[in-house]
Amino acid sequence: MEGCTLAEVLPPASVAALLPHYRAALAGTPTTLERVHGAATYLVRFAPVRNDVGVVIAGLVVSQDISARVQVEAQLRESEALYRA
Repeated sequence: MEGCTLAEVLPPASVAALLPHYRAALAGTPTTLERVHGAATYLVRFAPVRNDVGVVIAGLVVSQDISARVQVEAQLRESEALYRA
């Protein structure tokens, strides 16, 4: 995807959801979001990359599959609801 715009590689709905986070990172503000794609849930972190004098020179995006964690959290909520009922 390097060298491509978001609109060249993603559907319009994804571009609309992600573009503000990319812009925030390039403006110097890190952001995080959870995004569902198919059956998987991802934690997506956007961060500015700064040079040695603190100027933002790029953006960095890291996605982590957190599907197992989300599933365990849901099971825990269900268990707690049964316990409290």
